[in-house]
Amino acid sequence: MNNTTLIFTIVLRNSLYFLYNWEIQKEALWSANIWTYCVLCIKLLIIKRIINGYYKISY
Repeated sequence: MNNTTLIFTIVLRNSLYFLYNWEIQKEALWSANIWTYCVLCIKLLIIKRIINGYYKISY
């Protein structure tokens, strides 16, 4: 793993954490029903799939 990949991974991970926390806070302002949690889970699964795909390409 070279420095560029490492930096990119750290930046990506930090921005994903920020987005994830922001989504949770935003959804919490609205009524916390099952549908919003489903949408959140789907978003997270898509993000996870993108990251896994990136790792497969980079190695």
